[in-house]
Amino acid sequence: MASSFKLLRLLNVCSILVASVLWVIFFYLFFSNGYYTNTDAFLLHYPRIFVCPTFIVFSIIIVVKANPNKGILLFALFLTVFSQNICLQMLLKVMASPYWGNVFWASMIGGLAGTLYIKSLQSFPRQLTASNINMVFPRSKLISGFTRWILQSYTWILFPVISIAYYFSATSALSGLVDIFILLSAFVSLYVNYKNSTPSERNKILWLFWGLVSYTFVYTISLIIGSFYPGDVRVFKLILTIITHFLLLTSLVMSLFFSNAFDTGHLIRRTIVDGSIFILIVLMYNTLEHYFLHWLSHTLHLSNVLISSFMSGFFVLIFTPVHHKLMRYAEKKVKKMADEHE
Repeated sequence: MASSFKLLRLLNVCSILVASVLWVIFFYLFFSNGYYTNTDAFLLHYPRIFVCPTFIVFSIIIVVKANPNKGILLFALFLTVFSQNICLQMLLKVMASPYWGNVFWASMIGGLAGTLYIKSLQSFPRQLTASNINMVFPRSKLISGFTRWILQSYTWILFPVISIAYYFSATSALSGLVDIFILLSAFVSLYVNYKNSTPSERNKILWLFWGLVSYTFVYTISLIIGSFYPGDVRVFKLILTIITHFLLLTSLVMSLFFSNAFDTGHLIRRTIVDGSIFILIVLMYNTLEHYFLHWLSHTLHLSNVLISSFMSGFFVLIFTPVHHKLMRYAEKKVKKMADEHE
């Protein structure tokens, strides 16, 4: 179990780095071309451009939490992969001559993001089982059978393959069916998890539950309107896009900071301790480097690079135990305050 958490953390870190690089490239191309900034060519995509990069921040917050959960880490991975998918779609629009390879990668990452979305909500706050599904849908064999089917392990490969094939073969008017399928599948999984949760567990997913329910409903309405009136409701589609992204952003913020779904206290303590140590190291290192590096290089006849590398290793060795002591001190103070409050 510990090894799977480590693997998920590593995948999250890699995905965060990839998403960050992609968005840096996009914003560079976007703002360096006056055509995109001076016209409304990206009007319908502005909500995505401004909201989706923040998913990287949410993923970082989730990954550094104290007590990881498989579903939470999968959801963090979904956020960055989804952000990558949106960024690739935007890159296709700003590139002068998009080629087939770009469309393939965007479609593959989109399918992976949808699969992660479904799988994460099957594992949070606990892993769904067939008995859980039968308890929630005792009379509906169709819904219960479908929900049990998407629990299968092979859907990790099947869903991305289906998404890629559909994105390449379907018309633009029907491509939204893939998104609706993913949203409804994830909603059913979250609903079953919500119904089988304890009251305390329901509090953890309450904001996320209602946020995703609202997002699924509004997004489905926008897809239906866009399919029937593709060119006549530009402003209305923009309003719906703003609403959907606002709902998603609000549910994430409320889940992180108000519903106790994630250990924000640990994050704050880590930020204070690590930030203080970082500032202290930078100040001391810059001071020593400024006043002593030049003198030592002339006195010992060593290169500046060698002395700088030695000093870096020295600071790492010195401040690692200091970091652990400060974290222990912060944890004790918080525990003492909690005990006194009780």
